[in-house]
Amino acid sequence: MGIIVAAFFTYMGQLDSNDVKRLDLVMEDVKLLRNLVESANKELTEIREHSAQKDLKIAQLTMQVEALKAIIGREVNLNDWLQDDIDASPFPVAIKRIEDINGVVQFPTYLINNAFAQRFGISKRRYEGKTSDEIFSATTHAVFYEGNKYVYDNRTWRLQDECFEDPTSGQEVCAPVLRYYTTLPDGSPAIKKIIFVGMDIEP
Repeated sequence: MGIIVAAFFTYMGQLDSNDVKRLDLVMEDVKLLRNLVESANKELTEIREHSAQKDLKIAQLTMQVEALKAIIGREVNLNDWLQDDIDASPFPVAIKRIEDINGVVQFPTYLINNAFAQRFGISKRRYEGKTSDEIFSATTHAVFYEGNKYVYDNRTWRLQDECFEDPTSGQEVCAPVLRYYTTLPDGSPAIKKIIFVGMDIEP
């Protein structure tokens, strides 16, 4: 726009008064048009910037959703793999998560196998997510909790006889129980720390 205005000034000395007046009007029109163009360009720039920010936000949200879907997918696949693996065992097996609940470490159930559900007369859906104190008697919970906490605190494994109340008969039973602490390579925080519990219970 600056070059065009300079060109008009170059020819002003060759014009008469009427031409100058007309030129003044033209110049006013040029100024008006320039202001309109500048205003339109500014508005267009703001629209583009807003659109770019909107597109960036949409892209970020899309990436977050895809990342969450991938995590969920990995966890579901891992769940299926773990469930199939422990269901193949003839002995009751439970997988426990480690959670800090109000400053106290707890071990809610992550998965149990078919043998566990059958042996203790409970459904998988009812037991999963529950801690032992929500399912078993106080004495049985104390035994299970002590075993889980020992292997968790020491990041180790333990195989020893444990005595607890059989929920189906109400009688005390003793059986060798293998407990060990491990972490899974999957990146999902929901399944980062897990305790595997294998119970060799004679029928």
